[in-house]
Amino acid sequence: MRIRSRTAALLLTAAAAAASLAAAAPPAGAATGPAGYYQILIRVGAGAPVMCLQPADPAGGAGTAVVQQPCVGVQAQSWAPLSVSGTSYRFLNQASGLCLDVAGGAASGTPVDQWPCNSISNERWSWPHSFPDSFWPIRSQVAGSSSCCLDVPGASAQAGLGVQIYRCNGTAAQAWAIAGPVT
Repeated sequence: MRIRSRTAALLLTAAAAAASLAAAAPPAGAATGPAGYYQILIRVGAGAPVMCLQPADPAGGAGTAVVQQPCVGVQAQSWAPLSVSGTSYRFLNQASGLCLDVAGGAASGTPVDQWPCNSISNERWSWPHSFPDSFWPIRSQVAGSSSCCLDVPGASAQAGLGVQIYRCNGTAAQAWAIAGPVT
């Protein structure tokens, strides 16, 4: 099945979730690409629920795993794209104030967590599309690489499952939507 064939259903679900959030803006002084916060969504299969990225413990600190959870419109599921350059971004979590981070090197299976935002490559992600848009890989730029993508292990729809980076392979486990801005 072509990944883009699910665009309409996912965006409708994302729009409903986004409508339930309170208005939000990135912290003062944060350089962003598009204004506001967005949800990072995935649906790993035709019958699978739409899931949102969030820290496993929204009150957790640096090193807390980033997991997929059903989209419920909480601040922990809102991410501000902070422009690094061109199509490179860091994603700042609204609830924790930390960035989406690769907890290691550019290897398949490396877990993704949250970490204080800084200029290291572990927090750089490539999204060469407009905001919002859907069903594209989000490529990690850890260690100057672009061969690994944000990935759901085993294309599982299990709530609470930690995400990882994995060699880009064009599967539904790597087809993300960035929806919003959330209001």
